[in-house]
Amino acid sequence: MSNDAPLNPYAPPVSVEPLAAVDAGKLWMVHGDHLLVRDGARLPPVSLFGEDEGGELTSSHQVFVAASGASAFGLLVPLVIAIAVIFSVANVVPRLAGLAGLLAFLVSGRLFRRFTKASQLIANIHCYLPIARLKARARRDRWRSGMIMAALVGVVVTGLSDSFISGNYEREHLWDDWFKTPVVLGTVGLFLAAMVWLMAERWLRCVRQTGGWFYLTGVPASSLLKLSRISPEPPPLRTRKVYTLYQYRLPLGILLGPRRNPLLILIVALFKVFRSRALVRQNFHWSERRRGLPSGEGMAKEIEKLRSEGEFASWQELGCIRVGSPKGDLSMLTARFASPDRRHFCHLTLYRISKARAFVEVAQTDFRTWTTDGRCVITSDQPFYPRLPEYLDLQRVRGNVSGQWSRHLQRCERVTPLAVESEEELRALLEKEAEDHAVLLQEAGIRSANEEVEMPGDWEV
Repeated sequence: MSNDAPLNPYAPPVSVEPLAAVDAGKLWMVHGDHLLVRDGARLPPVSLFGEDEGGELTSSHQVFVAASGASAFGLLVPLVIAIAVIFSVANVVPRLAGLAGLLAFLVSGRLFRRFTKASQLIANIHCYLPIARLKARARRDRWRSGMIMAALVGVVVTGLSDSFISGNYEREHLWDDWFKTPVVLGTVGLFLAAMVWLMAERWLRCVRQTGGWFYLTGVPASSLLKLSRISPEPPPLRTRKVYTLYQYRLPLGILLGPRRNPLLILIVALFKVFRSRALVRQNFHWSERRRGLPSGEGMAKEIEKLRSEGEFASWQELGCIRVGSPKGDLSMLTARFASPDRRHFCHLTLYRISKARAFVEVAQTDFRTWTTDGRCVITSDQPFYPRLPEYLDLQRVRGNVSGQWSRHLQRCERVTPLAVESEEELRALLEKEAEDHAVLLQEAGIRSANEEVEMPGDWEV
């Protein structure tokens, strides 16, 4: 495809042409109406989904699977086994057929996933996706999860009800004639509706894999055109500082954030108990932060909310900084403000996690006041990591910014605030806090020591 050739989003699909010889070092390229990626590709900040609507993007870690015939077979067999078990048990204990089928499906599915894991080719890529689309998909996933949970409850209720009312003719007659059929139909209908809804959803898909290249569809034509005009050569390698965080040693409340899904709570709790690798991640050191960045739509709304409180209208904005992660699934954007006398500071932080289908956004507001005796009074609306240095006096206050600020001022009445006159002095205080906290976390086994690794720098587009 020529770099200058316009892309027609309404053109019918065409057969995939053979690939010409490409540089072995390339990890992504545009080929016709497909985006080709290799495992480990890091793409520039161009939206991979949704037409160019000018919305804010966030970095994301997406996983694409190219399943072989054996893998597809492994997805079908558990369903066949479950159906066979249902019919077999129905001839002996009809009331337990549904529960037996569900158990057979879960167990056989687990076993076949282990068997077919080696037959799956997986590509992990670092890309950029529009936040509005990620939030919309997360809402749809919550609805679908609710529908599936309701269907599972229907299966359990049907099985238990049949067992409890067995032998009581009147109750059996009432249950069979008035309740059982609607419950069964509703259960099947909810499950099928959730599955059809999921399969009908348009999103990025891997349609084939050849020679290590994963062919992705769903990328808008405007994005393909932008990507075709960008060299696929990754940014130059440089030494970057990273560390490993063992999240299973963190409190459950910090891991869950604002999410209170019962099934999610159970899964995360089990991950903590068994110290799952899913709760081990690599993060960039704070020195990898980028300064002087635009606030973006999400942070602009948080700033507007802060400025709407009269007492903050005159506070000085000190700019935005961002810290990402090596895999691209975590982004932390912080906007800092100083009171006119520079005795009080406010940090607005947006934490965004985007990995596969999961997307979480948490907003945090901190008020900080350093004191003449070397302490720092912090009032936050979110919990901090444990093992804070002794000189940090942290208190969590839920509610709006006005109430949080009022409580912070009450706490500061007992201390003598220190005026932090220069940006260099403020930076030194924050860096000391970060380093001291890192040492305590390392001693507690929550994080590793810092490491220096060679990896590509950030895209500049």
